[in-house]
Amino acid sequence: MIIYQKIESYLDESQKRIWIIDKNLFNIWKNRITSFIKSDKYFILESTEKNKNMISYQNIINFLFENDIDRSYTIFGVGGGIIGDITGFVASTYMRGIKLVHVPTTLLSMVDSSIGGKTGVNNIYGKNMVGTIYQAKDIVIDVMWLESLPEKHKINGMAEVIKM
Repeated sequence: MIIYQKIESYLDESQKRIWIIDKNLFNIWKNRITSFIKSDKYFILESTEKNKNMISYQNIINFLFENDIDRSYTIFGVGGGIIGDITGFVASTYMRGIKLVHVPTTLLSMVDSSIGGKTGVNNIYGKNMVGTIYQAKDIVIDVMWLESLPEKHKINGMAEVIKM
């Protein structure tokens, strides 16, 4: 299900959450993000193709185990397509699958990468060569994130909208 609303109105206080958050986004939106993650645990990842790999995957998995995350948690991926891909891959494989919610923050990820369930990481043989198909429980689209998006990213996202 795709939910068009502000992330703050989506969050249920009784839900156990863990967050994977784009580093640049966290730096830009720190006050907003910390207001809704409250005391939840979170992992910050620099969202680059170079970091979309098995090393980052393993670092996130270790973080989840070190923080006693179990199947009762929902993992939230907050960022663009790279964060969505790696968070989805983590959610699909950690403890054989935990609930996943995408919070896409770029226009491209809102209209493309958060939809369809494709997850994965890169390796020496190519982009997205290791991955799974894993549907998110929800996709929370909040257009407020687009306010800080560079014009180039808005244009790329609109090209995808037109293509679709």
